[in-house]
Amino acid sequence: MRTTPFLLSLVSATLLTCAAALAADVDGPDCGRTIEDWGDAPEGVPIQGSFGHIGHFPTCLQATAPGTLDLVCPGLGTVPGPTGYMRNVQTGQANYWLGCFGQAPNFSGIDTEGDCPAPDGDEQLHDGSDAGVEPMAGYFYVCGTNWLNLSTANCGAPRTVYLNVLVDWNSDGDWNDNVTCAGANSCPCSQPAACVQEWVVKNHALTLPAGCGVQPSPSFDLPDIPDGSLCWTRVTLTDDPVDDDFPWAGSANRPGGFYAGGETEDYPLMVLGPDPVRRSTWGRLKIDYR
Repeated sequence: MRTTPFLLSLVSATLLTCAAALAADVDGPDCGRTIEDWGDAPEGVPIQGSFGHIGHFPTCLQATAPGTLDLVCPGLGTVPGPTGYMRNVQTGQANYWLGCFGQAPNFSGIDTEGDCPAPDGDEQLHDGSDAGVEPMAGYFYVCGTNWLNLSTANCGAPRTVYLNVLVDWNSDGDWNDNVTCAGANSCPCSQPAACVQEWVVKNHALTLPAGCGVQPSPSFDLPDIPDGSLCWTRVTLTDDPVDDDFPWAGSANRPGGFYAGGETEDYPLMVLGPDPVRRSTWGRLKIDYR
C-alpha cells in the first residue's frame, strides 16, 4: 500500500498525463510473509488542495463522521454511515499484490503497515513508488475511454481475484457519489448512463498469472474535471468480492474487520491544465507533494 501522487496535466481541455512508477520496497522479498496492508487516503483531516474538504475515506480504525451522498444517477453503493477503514490480510500462502519487482521466488512490492498513517498517507515514511498502477499508455483522456494498466505479483499459481477502483471525481473527500459525464466539452459517454460513478470498477474478476504480470483494468469514462481538482484514488485487490458499503466502510463491517488477500493502493490525481504536457519523475513528485 503506497500513497503515490499522480501529477496530471490537462492539454487543450482534453488530455491528462501521469508519470510511470519506479521500484521501491523497504521490507521485501514478500512471498511467504504474513502481511497486513491498510488504506492511506486522508480521513478526518483537511485534504490539501481540495478546497478545504475533510477526508472521509475509510482508512483509520477510529470511525469518523460519514461522507455525503451526491447522485445524478443511481449509485452503486449504500447510504454512508460512519467512515470505516481498509485492511488487507495475507497469511503468507501464495501472496499477491500490486507492483512486481525482483526475480522468483524473491518478488517484492508490498510493505507491511499499520493503522492510520500520516494525514497525507505513508509517503513520508517510505518511498511510495511501487504502486503498480498507471493510466493506459501514460495518459487519461477527458473525452474518451480510459483504463488502468495494473502490474501484479503472484507468488502462487494463476488465480482469480477481485479488482475495485474508487476515484473522488468531485473532490469532496469521499467515494460515495457519481457525477455528470459530459462537462464543458459536452463529451459523449461510452456508457448508457449519462454519469460517471466514483466506484469506477466494481468487483471485476481478474485472473493473475503466476509471477509478474501486466494487464488492463475494465475501461471507464472520465468526467470533465475542473482545473485544480485533487482526486484521491483507491485501487484494491481481494480474494472475494467486496460489499456494497466498500466506498465508505472499507473492511470495517467484515468478519474480523479485514478482506483476505491482496493490497490497497491510495494516491491523488491532480489536474493542472490547461498547460502543455509536463512530464515528471516520481522523485520530483515526492519533493513537490510531501
